Amino acid sequence: MEIYSLSFFLLVSVGLILYYTVFSRCQWICLLGLSLLFFAASGWKGLVFLLFTALTIWLGGLQLAKLDADSAARRKSPGITKDEKKAIKAQAVRRKKCLVAAVLTANFLVLGYFKYWSYFAELLSGAFSATAPSSLGLVMPLGISFYTFQAVGYLIDCYRGRHPAEKNYVRFLLFISFFPQLIQGPINRYGEMAPQLTARHIWNWERTKRALFLFLFGAMKKYAIANLTAPTIAAILDGNDPKLAGSMALLAILLYSLQQYADFSGGIDMVLGVAQLYGIEMMPNFRQPYFSTSLGDFWRRWHISLGAWMRDYLFYPFDQADAALRQVGHIALGQAFWPCAARCSRQPACVCCGRHLARPAGALPCLGSV
Repeated sequence: MEIYSLSFFLLVSVGLILYYTVFSRCQWICLLGLSLLFFAASGWKGLVFLLFTALTIWLGGLQLAKLDADSAARRKSPGITKDEKKAIKAQAVRRKKCLVAAVLTANFLVLGYFKYWSYFAELLSGAFSATAPSSLGLVMPLGISFYTFQAVGYLIDCYRGRHPAEKNYVRFLLFISFFPQLIQGPINRYGEMAPQLTARHIWNWERTKRALFLFLFGAMKKYAIANLTAPTIAAILDGNDPKLAGSMALLAILLYSLQQYADFSGGIDMVLGVAQLYGIEMMPNFRQPYFSTSLGDFWRRWHISLGAWMRDYLFYPFDQADAALRQVGHIALGQAFWPCAARCSRQPACVCCGRHLARPAGALPCLGSV
């Protein structure tokens, strides 16, 4: 179901009527029904994997809360020594880490299967081609990367104690399946979205006007700019003309940058507008990226939710880990994401947050020096 299709227009329109009238006292149920209907329209088999992610992450969050409660109760037992309290806490931390690792592994395996298994099956001379998703009649679930990353962020936040675990599975399912975010993101946070999704919203004409303006502005960028410039770009870059003037190649490169921004940010504006129609404010994803003053600043302005997710759940955990794990993380991940300006003479800085990180001994030279 495309965002510009008649079926999507009918889904949003009928949904709004039901949302503010029939389901005015239980609006989140209406949102869940609309989201599951939208998701099923892209391939009903994908619902199995959405429900699997929601169930495993939800149960993981509950189990983390149970481990915390059991550990706290045992440490409060009468007559227990300080060393015993430390041992109980350390045991709980180990169990929580094992639990998180198991749940994340299961979900990333599902994501990796749909994203990369077909490619690896081809590399292996087709030995496992029969197990590829297409061979089994499976279509990649809509927004699998978005809802997987969003669910993973929730579980890690539960592990860190940033918010209590959601006790209602259906409400958690709504959090990861809210249909506007499945199209192009953003990657929302549970602490910001959950209260909005379950709150009661009253129709407001001023908010509706702002939402419609944002939607139409996004549609203008996506279809009046991105779609109209795409044929020109393809004609120049795909022509393989040896006599192509350098000025034309430069023009195509500049147009391509404009086209990519208009296509992506336009789509994001459209889904933000749809969410606002229901009274939901999602995380912004773009903030004038081409006015950036550095590469790090660019990534803080482009796909903001992804950059923030990588910063909070990927780079910072490695940076705060023990020395051995930090060195492995910096070598494996830093070379791809941390540029070094002066041929490795400066400390590498995370492109997501701009924070300078200590370069571990024995790290490979950065890409800029190769």
